[in-house]
Amino acid sequence: MQWYLFAFRKYINFAGRARRKEYFYFLLFTFLTSFVLAFIDEFINIKFEYAPKQYIGILSIAYNLFILIPSLGVSVRRLHDSGKSGWWMLIYTAVAILYIIASRLFKNFTMLMIVISIIFIIFSFYYIYLFFRNSEDGTNEYGANPKDQEVSYFSNT
Repeated sequence: MQWYLFAFRKYINFAGRARRKEYFYFLLFTFLTSFVLAFIDEFINIKFEYAPKQYIGILSIAYNLFILIPSLGVSVRRLHDSGKSGWWMLIYTAVAILYIIASRLFKNFTMLMIVISIIFIIFSFYYIYLFFRNSEDGTNEYGANPKDQEVSYFSNT
């Protein structure tokens, strides 16, 4: 839980590096919270229809908006820890948006949709590799290795 809260304390900090532990604990608690909120949304039955017969609850919307910036921050710092620029998140986001738009426009699997799907899958696997990749040893252009600084990681500074 402390790693989840740690990501929120640094929510607008896109500089520096994030360990795998910080990123994946943040991801785990985000998933668990989303699951609980979706259950509560279903129970209280306050939902919006965003597509025919597809609904999302008000609590889920609020939580997703709440974690948007912290999610981007911890993802960018995780990419920095792997030695990549945070701008790679923009590339992945653009590919994901292209995929969503194409899936809405091309209901049938046209050749263009197949190509976009393959590109999206390749990018997804590459990002999974980057997020699971071990930290670069020592200091890189984004800062010191957070594994070396774990003693002071949760200090009040």
